[in-house]
Amino acid sequence: MATYSNRRRKQKYREIKSNRREKENIDTLMENGNLSLAIKCAKEYLEKYPKDLGGWYKYGKLLRFLKNNQTAKEVLLTLLSMTKESGNRAFILLELIYLAIDEYDLKSAFQYFSLFQDICEHNEEEVSLLMNTNLLYMFFEVKSKPYISLIDRAGYEYFSRQFISYQEDDLFQHTIIYNLYGTSAFCNKHIHFSPSIDLYTLYEEIKRVLPFATTTPNYSVFDTYYFFIPNIGIKGSETLNHLKVLVIPDKKEYNTVEFGPYPAIYKTYVNDFEKLKNEESLIRAKRKN
Repeated sequence: MATYSNRRRKQKYREIKSNRREKENIDTLMENGNLSLAIKCAKEYLEKYPKDLGGWYKYGKLLRFLKNNQTAKEVLLTLLSMTKESGNRAFILLELIYLAIDEYDLKSAFQYFSLFQDICEHNEEEVSLLMNTNLLYMFFEVKSKPYISLIDRAGYEYFSRQFISYQEDDLFQHTIIYNLYGTSAFCNKHIHFSPSIDLYTLYEEIKRVLPFATTTPNYSVFDTYYFFIPNIGIKGSETLNHLKVLVIPDKKEYNTVEFGPYPAIYKTYVNDFEKLKNEESLIRAKRKN
């Protein structure tokens, strides 16, 4: 009897290890930008472990990244109805909020945010999540106002001001502070542009290439782009070769709210800055002819 019990324990242990390895593999594929293989592995994982709610969360997230919005919504709403733990519900609601933003479904976004806010206000562990999503609320508030041009932007913080009424002068003041102090709302490290970088020239080049660049999956309220630019920045004695650009999600305007050197990137989503500049120049030349 004891031998049988030991066998069962060992088998259970092997299953737990296998389960963990498969989930870690899905995470790695997502981080490397291999979403098509990641979702294939997620489906296979759920066939083996259909009761794993964490697996369904990853699957719903992958569906959203791949713009399969309707199926993603169905998966996430079903998951929400089955999830009791407040922290897990908060993360599911965040995915639903981002999904609603993608579809400009402000009514649903407000509903999800209200549920999310209620969880955070009644659970200390989730307070940091709420702090990080104040911008989401501002986004909903501004986008839902029919007379946005009448709002006084002066009383709001930087990112909120840019949502209300975009101003390039405000961007440059923010960028200069970013460069002087090496801090940012999105990268709280001592990072600076290399001394040889002309911020105004760089910004004009960013504006030209953004329509041709690939954005990362939407992890936040902003569209995020990474570019390979050798020696763009420094962090202590380390040379940085990548630029991170945050853009208000509007494919007509491409209004940049922050750009700066960045040390950690997803390799699959890095744009070659020089290559895009050449492509943009060729297209402009063809238009002239």
